[in-house]
Amino acid sequence: MEYEADRWVQRLRDGVTPPRWGLIVAVVVLVVVGAGSLVLELPHLDWFLGGRRRIYTVLLSLFLLGWGIWIAVGSRSRGRTDRRTLARIRAHGPVRFHLPVDPVGDPAPTIWTVDRHGLRGWTPDSAEPVSGLAWDDVDHIDLVTEERRGQRVDVALRITRTDHGVLVLLPRTALGRPYTAGQVKLDVLMRVLRSLRRERTP
Repeated sequence: MEYEADRWVQRLRDGVTPPRWGLIVAVVVLVVVGAGSLVLELPHLDWFLGGRRRIYTVLLSLFLLGWGIWIAVGSRSRGRTDRRTLARIRAHGPVRFHLPVDPVGDPAPTIWTVDRHGLRGWTPDSAEPVSGLAWDDVDHIDLVTEERRGQRVDVALRITRTDHGVLVLLPRTALGRPYTAGQVKLDVLMRVLRSLRRERTP
């Protein structure tokens, strides 16, 4: 499997979440800096709101505070659902790779697993996979790109079927975390899936 030496790829291969201390430190820093800045700015709010550039300081403080709260709440929710889904997956035996995703559609898998037969989509509420795609039915794996501010940006994985159907996945960077993968990690995940497809046992 390509990129197997990367620690975050190893965690997805093994089906484990990143250490909690990193998440806790990030949330504490964001909330303390955001809230602390707001407390210092409130007595001088008229001055900050009096200029276009100065108001950006207040907006930045609000953004940092909101981001910290979003990470904390999102990680708690994702952690709960991912743990339940992983328990369903492990009851069926080992897999080669776990791909957490933002749920899209109905039913909406939160984790896709990869084994020698293909891909299977899992939800926390079903003891069996709710979706499946055999390797023999996969034509190719590439990226979905969009134009943003005049630039082409990779935003998702696209798996094209031999019958011309398309499966679009919005991968997350780690199990138990709410944030989706950026361009660099999307490219890595595409290459990982391609390598797993090549290495499958006939």
